[in-house]
Amino acid sequence: ITLSVGINESELVHIHTGQCGATLAVVAHSLGKFVTDASGRQVSETSITGLILSTLLTDGFAINAHLKGIPSVYTSCGNIPR
Repeated sequence: ITLSVGINESELVHIHTGQCGATLAVVAHSLGKFVTDASGRQVSETSITGLILSTLLTDGFAINAHLKGIPSVYTSCGNIPR
């Protein structure tokens, strides 16, 4: 996952059940924290052993990033499409 640099720094990132907005629910998979790479982009890379990609492609999951230091504030959310 790569985010463009903005005024909000993201840190924690998770795959949640549900979709961005009112149906966003519990954390299904925790992903690695965002770090800033040499190009100034925020990048998170995670390998999840045993997860089959097709199980996420059901319109039932979203990736959500949280503000650094204030995890209750979301900086971005993206639905995982079919």
